[in-house]
Amino acid sequence: MSPSVTQRRITRVHAGFTLIELLVALMIFAILAVMAYGGLDLVLKARDRAEVEAERIADLQMALTLMERDIEQAINRPVRDDFGDPETAMRGTSSAIMFTRAGWRNPAGLPRSEMQRVGYALDGHDLRRVSYGTLDRAQGTDPHDTTVLGEVEEFDVRYMAQTGEWVPYWPLAATSGQTAVALPRAVEITLDTKQWGKITRLFRTAGAITTASSGTSSASGTSATSGATGASSTSSASGGT
Repeated sequence: MSPSVTQRRITRVHAGFTLIELLVALMIFAILAVMAYGGLDLVLKARDRAEVEAERIADLQMALTLMERDIEQAINRPVRDDFGDPETAMRGTSSAIMFTRAGWRNPAGLPRSEMQRVGYALDGHDLRRVSYGTLDRAQGTDPHDTTVLGEVEEFDVRYMAQTGEWVPYWPLAATSGQTAVALPRAVEITLDTKQWGKITRLFRTAGAITTASSGTSSASGTSATSGATGASSTSSASGGT
């Protein structure tokens, strides 16, 4: 065999891939790329869903925490509305609530009270928080209105009276004409959300502490009266003897 024929064969062997081999390689690469993109797309979608759920949970926890801080710091401080008429410290229906709270932080040291008028109500499907910078308002006082939670179907409120009975409004009809109305012992909030269903929270108010203090004082007074009566009886018996 001549050297020229051998050289041509070697050159043909090292010439490269054929067209069919390239097509097969490209098809395999395309299949792998589609599989890899599908897996990556699933991971990205799962991450997006997890972020959305985490954001919704954070919004729900923030709303519940905000209501807890407000309601549990409610105080028995009546106010006057925009027309100068007296308004009870807490008033509400089965779908809205307005009250005076203490503990309004003032880190900047502004010349204002640490008490604040706060309210919650449902506007469409948004739970909104309304607050006033002054307690005894003048005409034209604009509230600060913010949305604390979205996608809310229902917002229900109940109030526990001093007798332990749950009522759908506050103050009670018997004391509606007075300004200094005692706070309820507790407030029950029920949120019917689109994402999580019904969520119920019970918030204790200062009315429960007042009731407990009154019960303790009454018990102490009864004990003291009983002791005094017993001592008087003993003294009378001694004198008679």
